[in-house]
Amino acid sequence: WSGTVNALIAFKEIGYAETNTEYKRKVKEALEMVASHLGNTSTVCKKYYVHPLVITLYENNSIKKYLDELEKIEENDGKAGLTQEEKLVLKILENEKM
Repeated sequence: WSGTVNALIAFKEIGYAETNTEYKRKVKEALEMVASHLGNTSTVCKKYYVHPLVITLYENNSIKKYLDELEKIEENDGKAGLTQEEKLVLKILENEKM
């Protein structure tokens, strides 16, 4: 869970790319940020801690519509105790099909 949430935050911080090569580089950069946070390697984080859907949405630029909503997520929505980023991950997992 934490890996997926941190990947979402990392993707927001590093922004979008314009080419496939740049997207691959930025995915690697985001995974390194997650790995640093979790104290693991980027390979292990990608394989076990980051939901592949979040990476796929980033690579095909579909995650933008969700990240644009991040600041609009309501605090009193029945999901007490979750951060805005965690609520956004839940929304992504509920709305997207793998």
